[in-house]
Amino acid sequence: GGTTACVAAGRLAAANLSLSILVVESGHHSRDVPIHVQPCQFIANLAPTSTTVSFHVGKPTEHINNRAPVMQCGRSVGGGSTVNFMAYVRGSASDFDDWAKFGNEGWSSHDLLPLMKKIETYTVKPGQPTHGYSGPIQISTGGIDFGVGKQFLDVAKEYDSGRPQVDDNNDLVTANAYSVSISRYIDPKTGRRSDAASAYLYPHSENANLQILVGKRVKRIIVE
Repeated sequence: GGTTACVAAGRLAAANLSLSILVVESGHHSRDVPIHVQPCQFIANLAPTSTTVSFHVGKPTEHINNRAPVMQCGRSVGGGSTVNFMAYVRGSASDFDDWAKFGNEGWSSHDLLPLMKKIETYTVKPGQPTHGYSGPIQISTGGIDFGVGKQFLDVAKEYDSGRPQVDDNNDLVTANAYSVSISRYIDPKTGRRSDAASAYLYPHSENANLQILVGKRVKRIIVE
């Protein structure tokens, strides 16, 4: 029931109502649950007592002063997209192009850009060629801007004049620059988190052929 599963199941349900689809999630539902849908509550998901993430502890290493690294993974319908910081961050085109150079056909920035645009509705600024404006995932600045970030950057440029301020550092081209606005996975109309479960899966929850099991783990699959 993670991010990818919600996207795949939701798209399959939309494409063919006769398909039988099962989504299995070890955590709980995230639909209309405040800790998931209210952006200000995101940090509660990372509390040591949280049941909405799984904490994977690695081996201690000298590279971090002999501490053990901890990786949190989403444990609710929607996976990481329902518990993360909602920060909208893209890699640069060269990151994706390197994947293609190593023989991964179809993974270049040129190949991926149409898909990036397809999934999003970018409300931060209209008419940007590397952003989409009709997808299910909502991108906004969160609806409230106190201007503190802009003031901070205005002071910072006096000490770091070589690094420019830009409107968008997620256009796949711009790098090493300060972004005046911070984009987030937040619906600007409702103020709610925009995640894979609410955008792709839950809109099809009335489909009788789509079943969502929560609090379950898959131990094995028997193919008859």
